[in-house]
Amino acid sequence: MGRNSSYLKWIIIVLVLLNISTLTFVWLNKTSTNHPNHHPPHPPKHGKRMDVRGYLEKEIGFNKEQLKQFDISRDKHRKALHTGHDKIRDTKHILLSTLEPNDSLFNIMGSAQIEIEKAILIHFKEIKEICNEEQKPLIDDVFVKITRMMAPGGPGKRH
Repeated sequence: MGRNSSYLKWIIIVLVLLNISTLTFVWLNKTSTNHPNHHPPHPPKHGKRMDVRGYLEKEIGFNKEQLKQFDISRDKHRKALHTGHDKIRDTKHILLSTLEPNDSLFNIMGSAQIEIEKAILIHFKEIKEICNEEQKPLIDDVFVKITRMMAPGGPGKRH
């Protein structure tokens, strides 16, 4: 029996050492900036989100004046979205604190969502109004792509 327990001890020691070396290898490779799959911990602001302003400038051909008009529309749009999202979040907080269905609170959230959708539509309309006649067909294609991306199931899904 003494020989078996000694044998088991050595197996456990070897397995622990293998685990430590594997974890060290994985950790060192994840923190290495030379690793081909390395991604910075905090991607740049436009890393995951599309740089709409840059796209409008490079692909649609917006000039400086059009970009200024876009900036004004975008800022107004963001404020409207923040207001709507804040209202929905605050209302959900109330609902979750009571855990009681409340139609008037659901109506508040529904109204806030309607305002968000209106703000998106107004923003798209303002962007199109900024475009000259050659740019309008290009922006229409962009809007089609955006609506496909925003559809349930994401891009490429048709319902």
